[in-house]
Amino acid sequence: MSETSPIIVNEIRRLSQEEGLKDAEIADIIKYNRVSIQRIRNEHNIPTYNKDMRKDKRAVCPQCGNEYFIRRIEKPGVCCPDCITAMTQRIENQYCNE
Repeated sequence: MSETSPIIVNEIRRLSQEEGLKDAEIADIIKYNRVSIQRIRNEHNIPTYNKDMRKDKRAVCPQCGNEYFIRRIEKPGVCCPDCITAMTQRIENQYCNE
């Protein structure tokens, strides 16, 4: 049996603990089988996914009305990430392109 690459192990650890993704979601991202992810997690003592870090709490943007997801431990912001990007771009164009 071959040994798993440390890069794969670290990516599984990051996605599981920092992003809060389940084994099936990690498998879709890194193109492994879910059972392989579970085996690697068990062999390297990686705990199950961190529920607090999952982006599954719904929030509604007060400016555009779009629904977006935030982490369970976050509070809704002033606007959604798309509105923030658009506002930042407008400010940069207004003040930086003179």
